[in-house]
Amino acid sequence: MLQLSRKDVYMDNQNALTSTAMLAAIWEYEQKDTLELILPFVTYSIGKVISVGNRVDITSIAAYLSANLGFYDIPHSVLQKAFKRLPKRKILERKNREFFLKIDLSENCRMIDQQLQRAQKDTDEVIKVMTEYLNQRKERLFKKDFSAKEIRNHFIKFLETKGYFVYEKIEKLQEISACENTIYYHIAQFIIAEYHKKSIVFSYIENIVKGLLLSRVIYGYVDVTYNEKFKDVCVYVDTTLLLCIFAFKSDEQNTAASQLVEILLNNNISIKCFKHNYDEVYKIIEAYKYSILNSSNRHGQTIEYFDKFEYSANDVERVLHNLEDYFKEKSIEIVDTPTLSSDGSGTIDENDFPKAIGEIELKEHLSQKVFYKNDMAISNDVESISAIHILRQGKTFKKIEKCKALFVTTNHFLVDVVQRFLNDTSDSVPLLISDLELTSLLWLKNPKRFSDFPTLKLIESARISLDPTEQIRTEFIKKIEQFKNEPTVTEERASAYRQLIYTEKEKLMELIDGRPENISNIQLADLEDISRQHYNSQLNDENKRLKQQIEERERKIRIESKEKVEYIGEIIVKILKFSAWLFFAAMLIISIKTLYTQWKENSNYNAIILLGVTVLGLIDAIIPRYRRVNKLITILANKCKMRVAKKEQERIRKILES
Repeated sequence: MLQLSRKDVYMDNQNALTSTAMLAAIWEYEQKDTLELILPFVTYSIGKVISVGNRVDITSIAAYLSANLGFYDIPHSVLQKAFKRLPKRKILERKNREFFLKIDLSENCRMIDQQLQRAQKDTDEVIKVMTEYLNQRKERLFKKDFSAKEIRNHFIKFLETKGYFVYEKIEKLQEISACENTIYYHIAQFIIAEYHKKSIVFSYIENIVKGLLLSRVIYGYVDVTYNEKFKDVCVYVDTTLLLCIFAFKSDEQNTAASQLVEILLNNNISIKCFKHNYDEVYKIIEAYKYSILNSSNRHGQTIEYFDKFEYSANDVERVLHNLEDYFKEKSIEIVDTPTLSSDGSGTIDENDFPKAIGEIELKEHLSQKVFYKNDMAISNDVESISAIHILRQGKTFKKIEKCKALFVTTNHFLVDVVQRFLNDTSDSVPLLISDLELTSLLWLKNPKRFSDFPTLKLIESARISLDPTEQIRTEFIKKIEQFKNEPTVTEERASAYRQLIYTEKEKLMELIDGRPENISNIQLADLEDISRQHYNSQLNDENKRLKQQIEERERKIRIESKEKVEYIGEIIVKILKFSAWLFFAAMLIISIKTLYTQWKENSNYNAIILLGVTVLGLIDAIIPRYRRVNKLITILANKCKMRVAKKEQERIRKILES
């Protein structure tokens, strides 16, 4: 859920980073409900502002939390609930619905100061190392050194653009300059590098992100308890999230979406999508197919999975043909949007009016506040938001575990803009929620099982920042068109160069240092070199794949050959044993028949006794000899198996040589 007042200032000081790092440390130790996490900060603020015996002024506490700890505009409802817990701990005393400080909190404040100093030391180390990293690249960036303060502000804004904060003027974050994008690109490179090194600095960054995720939940879900189950809640996912769930986007986005689906299903939350979102997914994939057929018209976003494995138009067509199976595999039901009519007749009466959100007004509001590439996208969002409002029958819910329906989107800008449209400053559950916020909340309910979630989201955010921006893609395509005027660049080569912005985007971004203005400096030799590396890499991958196939085939042939030899050996043993038994049985039958004939001729009991003794003697003679025979059978069988094995080895050699 969103922050209740949905206000935050751009955080130009270290307080927020320090507090969130400390918040993560408290979470690691406590892992209690969300209100318990903020109590140390509330108690600390009371001790700093209020004297013993004086009334606790909620406005003063909120102001101190904002100015000194980075908890900007924390809802008074959150503070009220925090205050109610403190009388039981003998800290506050309640009189006539007001709270008074009961004890001296100087020792408590001293301990919190020590924790804040440790957290500040960690965040300072992050900024120090990040500043050194970026200044080492100053010749490739802006020909100047950055100060630690500048890097701190850039790092905070980088986190803001990834949805970790709530904003006062969210529209500003859609107006990110090319210069800022370049800095974010290098910050992302720094984060990835520290992640691969498994450095202590990365653990500090991870703590900051954990704290930010926790703070988002605290602002909006102060009543969350970890053992409360979801009841009859259905989540509806947006188009981009569907592409991630089907593993069509980047590896990090796909993994995060897969984890969200796993958490939802584990909490018995059903997952659905509206028919228009299914249609939008279909059209996006279909557009990718047409872009392959005519690469000169290929612009904008792509489908990373198809790029990675270089899908042909036929491959993409196969995906379209089986698209519904992807939904079934992930247990996502495709449904129509509901109507306002309560009885389903299509007739709307006055009782249905509260369920209407005002689609015309909402569409107008979104068109002014959110950038959309086409009218279909904005219409789909309006239809989805309106559908959730109808499914809830216009009612508000205090607990997300009982909110009936929720629309989940990857667009955190959209979430905030819709809240502003509804002018919702209450503590009710919003109609839509970002995937980051929902996963954060569910992570808090399952912290041990999904302990890697904060790291996963951080790396996902960093990886996305390494991707070419829309401006870079457009400028790159223009550069390729410029090269087409040169006699050595055929249409086929130009088409291959265009694909590099998708298939070798990391190398191209490194070539231009993430700066759009550097695209003009790209030479044909640069593109040829990257193309050569790309096709060499493809060739190596193909060779590896073929080698693996050959090794797998050889392994299967050898297993089959071994099984064949063992089978033949077993058959030989059975035949020899059967022959031995047949021989001994024949001897016994002949002996018995001979004695029986003698007894019949003489007709005396001595012959019968002799017959019995003879039979027992034969059996006694056969058993020890059979053991020897059995050993002989094993030797013969092994010799036969060796001959068969040699023939099989020769057969395998000929197969592998061919």
